[in-house]
Amino acid sequence: MGGEGRNFGVELQHPAIGVGHGATGLVGIGGGLIDPGAGGGGEPPCPALGIAGFGENAEAILVTEHDDYAAGIGIAAAENGADDALDGGGTQHGLDAQPGLQPWIFHFGISNRDWVGMKRIAAALIGVWVSLGAACGAAWAAPAPQPEKVTFGIDWQAEAAYGGYYEAIATGIYARHGLSVTIRQGGPQVNQAQLLLAGRLDFSLASNSLIALNYVRERLPLVAVAAMFQKDPAVLIAHPGVGDDSLTALRGKPIEISGDTRAGWWNFLRAKFDYSDNQIRPYTFNLQPFLANPGAIQQGYLMDEPYAIEKALRQKPVVLLLADAGFTSYGSLIATTRKLVAKNPDLVGRFVDASIEGWYAYLYGDPKPADQLIMQANPDMTEDVLAYGRQVMRQYGIVDSGDATALGIGAMSQTRWANFAGLMIGQKLYPRGLDYQQAFTLRFVNHRDGMGK
Repeated sequence: MGGEGRNFGVELQHPAIGVGHGATGLVGIGGGLIDPGAGGGGEPPCPALGIAGFGENAEAILVTEHDDYAAGIGIAAAENGADDALDGGGTQHGLDAQPGLQPWIFHFGISNRDWVGMKRIAAALIGVWVSLGAACGAAWAAPAPQPEKVTFGIDWQAEAAYGGYYEAIATGIYARHGLSVTIRQGGPQVNQAQLLLAGRLDFSLASNSLIALNYVRERLPLVAVAAMFQKDPAVLIAHPGVGDDSLTALRGKPIEISGDTRAGWWNFLRAKFDYSDNQIRPYTFNLQPFLANPGAIQQGYLMDEPYAIEKALRQKPVVLLLADAGFTSYGSLIATTRKLVAKNPDLVGRFVDASIEGWYAYLYGDPKPADQLIMQANPDMTEDVLAYGRQVMRQYGIVDSGDATALGIGAMSQTRWANFAGLMIGQKLYPRGLDYQQAFTLRFVNHRDGMGK
């Protein structure tokens, strides 16, 4: 900008300061807002202001990368002119316009005339500049990136056992981590691991540590990145008052279990309590045979069948949690592909962190947002069942016991994995020499998250 007389100018531009000769005798500030909804091209006006003490004009200069929506006013002494805001549209004093980084420009020019009045004007203007900066600064941030879409497969229908994940959706926790998460429900006929391998899911749940070890045995490129349950909620359920009140007492008695259980935690019972395959009876996920036979024993899930049986019998059944008898499997393990871990570890970390926050909020905050989503996803679910599930998770320390007491929700440890794998290898469920360390990674956990209860 050329000028007349013995003026000098000071230009303040965040974050730089420049001094030069030839200022026109003006004081001006300008600002712009970047509108994410306008595709980066629109810039709704933030107030721009120019004041001249002794000079030809007062100009408010809005320097942006685009040509639209400059706004402002000019104020001058009575004998001088005042111009409206101008759009600089490019480089000003050799400084390139950068949306979100360079909207504030402050020009201060004075001459040897009217020095006192000019100082007063400048002081007042600086106050306005600071106020405008506070009001508009937040809006200058570059447009927030669109949240990354994530599809997450759970291993059963929506219920309290997945409350933390639904809480993270319902309360915006995933969104705050830059994620838009869709949960795909599972069931007996849904193989989430296959969908994960096929790229239709980004994450899935492994019900227990055995599933993750199966990935290694079958040479599948999947890995567990977090364990939301420190205790596997698997239980055996018996009728009260008939002496079936311990796992030891059940030795030799008929027990209804599924095929998956026979290939899984049944091997723990064989190893520790000398159970025999001759005890196995088929379990069809129907409670009626159990309810009709006072001597029946069946498998179950802590947050589900025990409550349904209690309501039907009008008395509490015997509930034997395998985890309390030494079954050291983790539960509700978040699994993903090794490819995603290598290609986008930031996404994996954000999903794990947000899920941990969701679980803490569900257990120790307000569960209603999650419960509403769960009941929408699974119309058979009711508030009383959800309340029961949440209560027993806290009572039995499903989420925040074990490694989580020192390392935070989602924690896993090398020692525990080694002990569990050794037990299962000893039962010939896996070959000797199985590289169990390929089943998991500690990269995304053990950060003491969720320790504030």
